[in-house]
Amino acid sequence: MTPEALQDLVGLPSMAAVNLHMETDSHFLELHHFGFDLLVVTFEDAGSGMERPDRYRTGWGAAPFLRRGVSVLAVKPRRRSFYTPPDLGAAFARMRPFLDRYGALVTYGMSMGGFGALTYADTLGADRVVAVAPKSTYRPISPFAQRFADAADWDHSGPLGDAPEGCKTPADVWLLHDRMERQDRWHADRFQGANIRHLGMPYFAHGVPRMLQNVGALGMVVDLIVTGQIDRTALYQKARARREFAQYQNFLYAKARQHRAHMPRLEALLGPDPGHDPAAIARFDDKNDEFSSLTE
Repeated sequence: MTPEALQDLVGLPSMAAVNLHMETDSHFLELHHFGFDLLVVTFEDAGSGMERPDRYRTGWGAAPFLRRGVSVLAVKPRRRSFYTPPDLGAAFARMRPFLDRYGALVTYGMSMGGFGALTYADTLGADRVVAVAPKSTYRPISPFAQRFADAADWDHSGPLGDAPEGCKTPADVWLLHDRMERQDRWHADRFQGANIRHLGMPYFAHGVPRMLQNVGALGMVVDLIVTGQIDRTALYQKARARREFAQYQNFLYAKARQHRAHMPRLEALLGPDPGHDPAAIARFDDKNDEFSSLTE
C-alpha cells in the first residue's frame, strides 16, 4: 500500500460517500465509506477462480451493506492465496489508526473468506466476527484441512496461519456452520473461548449462504453483523424451510448412501432417491459430502 493511499484515508471526511481503491502485492482493497459509525470488512471466498485480476469486481458479501449505507472494506485477492501473503497483514497494521476511527468494526467471510475474517480480526481491531462455514487453518494437520490441493503451494507456517489464534480480542465470534458436514465441524470445533458463539445450520451442508438466502434468513445474518444481535428461535424457524430445496435433499441422500439402513426411511419422507451419475456418487462417498458444498 502506497503512502498516497494512506494519506487518502487520513483525509477522509466524517460524513460523505467515498469510494477508494487500494492494493497490496497480493490483494485489492476497496473502501465504500458512508460515515464512521460501522465498518464491515468482507473477505472473498475461494470460489471465484484461481487468478482474479479484476480489481473492480464487487466485493464478496458487500451488496446488502451498501444498500443500507454501511461502510465496507472489501478484501479481494489477486489470486487464490488463502490470505497467506504477509503484505495483507502489514497493510492492515498500517491502516489501523484510520480503522480505529470507526465506532465498530466487524469482519465477515465464508469458508476461505471466513478464515480471513477470523485470522485478521485482532490485527484489524474487530469488535465482532461473523464467519460462515469457516476454515480454521490450511496447515496439513488433518485431511479436513486440505480441501484444496493448491493450498500446499503457500506457506502457512507463519503467525497468521491458524485462525483460532487471530480472533482472541473480539467480544463475539459467531460461527455459522453445519455440524453434519464433518469437515466444517472439525474446523469449527478448533475455536475455543468465551467469545465463541456457534449457530448450527443442520443439513445446510457447506453452502450455508445460499441456503440462508433460499429460506429468507440471509437478512438476519446481515442484521447480526450490523447490530450484534440475532433471534435464534426465529432463525431456526426459518431454517426449517430448507426441506423444500434440492440442496437439503441432496445432502440427506448423500448421507443415506453412506449409511444404507437409513435410505428406506428417507425415501418414505422425500420419495425415491433421485440418483446421480456414478462420478457424482463417487464424489459423495470419497470427499465427505463435498458435492453439497455449493459455495466454497
